[in-house]
Amino acid sequence: MSFSGAPVFARDDASLHFDWGIGSPDPRIPADYFSAKWDSTQWIPAAGNYTILVSSDDGVRVWIDGAIVVDAWYDHAPTLFSATRFLTAGAHAVHVEFYERTGGAMIGVDIGTGGGVPPPVGDVIVDDRGPGWQAGGAASSWRSIAIGNGGHAFWTFNNTYTAPNYNWARWYPNLPRAGNYEVFAYIPGSIGSTVNARYWVYHNNRYDLSARAQAFAHDRWISLGTYYFNARGGENVSLSDVTYECYLCRTLVYDAIKFSLANAKSTPGTQNRLTLPGEPIPF
Repeated sequence: MSFSGAPVFARDDASLHFDWGIGSPDPRIPADYFSAKWDSTQWIPAAGNYTILVSSDDGVRVWIDGAIVVDAWYDHAPTLFSATRFLTAGAHAVHVEFYERTGGAMIGVDIGTGGGVPPPVGDVIVDDRGPGWQAGGAASSWRSIAIGNGGHAFWTFNNTYTAPNYNWARWYPNLPRAGNYEVFAYIPGSIGSTVNARYWVYHNNRYDLSARAQAFAHDRWISLGTYYFNARGGENVSLSDVTYECYLCRTLVYDAIKFSLANAKSTPGTQNRLTLPGEPIPF
C-alpha cells in the first residue's frame, strides 16, 4: 500500500477494466498483496459535468489533474464508487492507484457524461434489428428482452477467449457528412454485468478499442469516445462476447449505438489500440 521499492514490471494498457478473480495481472505477481499505478491523458470532447465510475476489490484512489476524486483506500469486496466533476474540453491527466490484499481482485475506471444526460438531438441512431444492424454467431446464444431503446435489446453470456460461433454485432451508421462524431452506446436495465465490453470503432480506415463496464451503466447512454468518420460507408462499431473474464460468468447487452456530430477540433480517436492473442478483430 505504500508503493515502496521498484516496480516489478511496467506495461501499457488499452483501458482500465480488469477482473483477475483470485489471480494476478502477471505470473511474476503473487495473487495477493500487490499494488499498481496507472497514468494516462484522457481527451474530453466538450466542457460539462462528467461522472467518474470506479469499481474495485480492494483499495482504489483516482486523481484528475492532481485533485483526488475517488478515495476508497481500504479493504472491501467488489464495490462501485462514483463522483461527478466539471471538466473542461481538452486533455486531462488521470492517475489511478490500486492495491489487492486477499481474495478476489478487480478494478474498472470509466469517465462518462454526468447524470446520464442523453446526447444532443438530431443524431444518427442504429438500433438492434434496425437498418445498419448486423449480428452473427450461435443463434441459440442470443437472448431477446423487451427493454431499452425502441423497446428491445439482445444479450448473451460471455466467452473468455475467441471460440467457435462466438457472438458478435455491428452497427453501421448512415452519416450525413464527414466529421468528428462522439459515439454512444445505450445500456438498458441491469442486464449487462461485464466490466470489459470491448467496443471496436472502425472509422477513417482504422480501428480503435473502447472498453467499457456495462455493469455500472443502467438505462443510460455511455460515451465510447470521439472519432473522425469519413462517411464514405463501411464504418461501424462492433462488439463481440469475448471479454477475457471467467467463462460464462458475465453477460453483455446489445442495444442502440448513437453517433453525435461534435465540434472537437483536435485529432479524435486517441485511445490506444491493443489486440490480445486470439481477439476477434471486427471484419
